[in-house]
Amino acid sequence: QDIRFNGYVKRGTFTESSNGSYNVQTLTTPGASVQYDLGFGSANASYKNTISAGIDLSGQNIDQNSVVHFQQLALGLADTLTALQNVKQSGLGLFLSDKMDFGKEWSAMLSVRYDNIHNALTDLMDPAVTGNANFNRATGRIGVTYSPMNEINFFANWGQGFLPPATDELLNNPDGWTGFNKNLTFATSNDVDLGLRGALIKNSLYYDVSGFYITTANDFDRYRILDPLRNLMDFYKNAGSSRRIGLEFYGAYFPVRNLELQIAYTYSNFKYTNTSPIQIVMDDTTDLRYIKSGNYLPNSPMHQLYVDLQYTFMPGLSAGVSAEMYSKAYIDGANIESEAVPGYTLLHARITYELPIKGIPTEVSLSGRNLGNVKYVAFSEPDPSGNSYQAGAGRELFASFRI
Repeated sequence: QDIRFNGYVKRGTFTESSNGSYNVQTLTTPGASVQYDLGFGSANASYKNTISAGIDLSGQNIDQNSVVHFQQLALGLADTLTALQNVKQSGLGLFLSDKMDFGKEWSAMLSVRYDNIHNALTDLMDPAVTGNANFNRATGRIGVTYSPMNEINFFANWGQGFLPPATDELLNNPDGWTGFNKNLTFATSNDVDLGLRGALIKNSLYYDVSGFYITTANDFDRYRILDPLRNLMDFYKNAGSSRRIGLEFYGAYFPVRNLELQIAYTYSNFKYTNTSPIQIVMDDTTDLRYIKSGNYLPNSPMHQLYVDLQYTFMPGLSAGVSAEMYSKAYIDGANIESEAVPGYTLLHARITYELPIKGIPTEVSLSGRNLGNVKYVAFSEPDPSGNSYQAGAGRELFASFRI
């Protein structure tokens, strides 16, 4: 039998400012969890069973005030307080799981979970917008593994997902400066994944291959509105559904004692499946663009590849080079080719040396990222007046000394 428990409390301040407004939040976040495990069967038994049950408790208290000032200053007026409110959140999670081992080859897992999340807003300026936003959902998961030998381990899983709106998504209300965004609900998913992993050639080659198929509903999407006082703020909505097909591969190869090669590749085919087009609002009313069924999800490159090679010259001295490659990605659900973020490849290198200081582990290292100084877009985001492209960092060099 095992009993595990933990508790915590955090306190912090979040400040967000721009030339038009600023937003200050003070957050206090307590939480705790308890899990009980009951196991049957000895280490060498042909059948073993572990049952786990537990509870997760979480909370958060947010005091928020927001001020808009740019337009007021232009008119010769003082800052205007637009929001003064308190948000109290609580979360309850109950879970039960059962893991069964049948001999050395087969194992199975079954789990269920129930989440209940409560958000209560008290507006200190306008009591009429005081209200609640509550979300609850039961989810389940089942999985099985088969290991006929050390070189091969098959696995398959089916599971459900539940994602409620985050605090920022609720508080950024398109209908007014205060109150919750009442148009939001939670997103859900169903996922099937399967694959195999193992070690070959006397454990000098390790591989892990998996594929997944996910369907989602009520996905979250970010957008802007045309209100001149709030057209720089992000708002959120549930934008249709999607199906996501993916393939992931990881391999590590040790051809000789001091040489290590690692490769990771991800294939992502993520498309919308919403039944009707969803318009993306732009400042230019003649620019009509829509999220349509069959379009790709934004910021989701279809191909991602990472390769790393490291050689240890002697104990404590090693050097490595790596490359990461991304294919193009669309900036929004309209999939306009001329606005897509182009693919790019970045090269990195590093060298590390452990100093021979007896009794004190000490290390110095020198590393460089994007050694080719490639200009690339690291992230894009929607903007009703056009589209924003966030530049990635150019060549970077780092030196570190650790004791």
